[in-house]
Amino acid sequence: LKDTDWGIGVNTSFDFNFAQERGAYQQAQLAHNAALRAVQSTEQDIMLEVLRAVNSVRQAQARIVLQEQSVAQAEKQLELAELHYKKGLSDHLDVIDAEEAALKAKTGYYSAVVQHILAKLTLKHVTGSLDIPF
Repeated sequence: LKDTDWGIGVNTSFDFNFAQERGAYQQAQLAHNAALRAVQSTEQDIMLEVLRAVNSVRQAQARIVLQEQSVAQAEKQLELAELHYKKGLSDHLDVIDAEEAALKAKTGYYSAVVQHILAKLTLKHVTGSLDIPF
């Protein structure tokens, strides 16, 4: 006990080779990057779907305008055919043809209106704003 020098020692063994940890880290980075690319791809798909739906609505609106013009023209043709028939300038078949053309124009108009409604509903669906009451 007369000796006043003391000493403490620690022995440890530690492997400084982090190859396995580096490999796991690199795999995690690859998985993270793949997930980011998947998110970006999904976002682009959604944007494309919304743009298509918007274009569909615009095209349906344009078809309605064209069909309205077609109906107006067909009705004028029908009036003209009826007037010619009353004056004896044409036969009844011309009136029937004009009536058929007017009916087809009106059918085209209603079809365009239905397509417009469906396009707007599709747009609401792809944007998540479609409210379906139960």
